[in-house]
Amino acid sequence: MLLSALLVLTLSALVSAEQKVCKAATEPKCNDMISACCDHNFEDYINISSTCGNSATMYAPQCKRQQIQQIYGEQGIAGVLKVCDAYSQYRTCLGKSVISCTTESYYIENSLLGVSDAQALQALYTELNFICGAGMDIYLNNDKCMSQVFVNNATFLETCRAQFRSNMQANPSQACSWVNNLLSCVQVPFVGCPIDSQWFMCELERVVVGNWLPGCSASCTVNQAPVYNGFKQTGAKNH
Repeated sequence: MLLSALLVLTLSALVSAEQKVCKAATEPKCNDMISACCDHNFEDYINISSTCGNSATMYAPQCKRQQIQQIYGEQGIAGVLKVCDAYSQYRTCLGKSVISCTTESYYIENSLLGVSDAQALQALYTELNFICGAGMDIYLNNDKCMSQVFVNNATFLETCRAQFRSNMQANPSQACSWVNNLLSCVQVPFVGCPIDSQWFMCELERVVVGNWLPGCSASCTVNQAPVYNGFKQTGAKNH
């Protein structure tokens, strides 16, 4: 972790000429102008400003999430550390308003986003919290294999999430079953990586969907190969 900390400090020194000076938040409620300024700097830092139709993160959360995952895949450790440094600066920029600005309820209650888009935005922030926190060591220890999976299986992972959303819309009463299906699905591409990589991806999705389905008692285990849609991946080991 010392090496990763040094790399983050190095990246912090590389500030783009496009970075704006944002006002400080003076109250807990999200301020739209400050939020937009902080988001501009976040996107500029990791070079995703011109993606997804030049949209701010809140207006294209699923697309931005895919762009960020592409950075993990293509740039490996350096990419993860840069994203996490950018996200840390983003949260610092929001200051007192960080909780409000990164929580779906603010965008729904103020009619800024529909429920699905607000949840997608919350999912992005939750993913960043996990990858830049509890999940970072696992990623750093398995970056070569996991980066390759993110590059080669981005469509598969998004299909897992799309199927989950479709299932929820069709039959929300079976929510916890759909969560279990999702957790099994996202582990599949990681079977060829070290066993903790499967846990990483499962836990990432679990904490994301746990935002709006806290009653589901899903858990992530790696004592068997993931099963999804009737087929079983081989190569997983007992942990």
